[in-house]
Amino acid sequence: MKKDGCFAYSTEVDIPADGSVRHDVLLATSKRKDVKVPPILKKWWLWTIVGAVVVTGAGVGIYYGTRPAEPDGVPMPPY
Repeated sequence: MKKDGCFAYSTEVDIPADGSVRHDVLLATSKRKDVKVPPILKKWWLWTIVGAVVVTGAGVGIYYGTRPAEPDGVPMPPY
């Protein structure tokens, strides 16, 4: 089944040779008109700031994740 503005639907139905079958179908619409995007999410500068924060966080994580371990305490000379 197809209808403009709805998702297509298909299934198999067994119909007896001497009878009929009723099969009700509720088609779901494919266009969402009830969702409104807040105007702030359309601003280029917001996504630039978000990208900069993500890149900075990844850089800091890589830096601290790949640093060699520092020795514990002060090294003592052998006696």
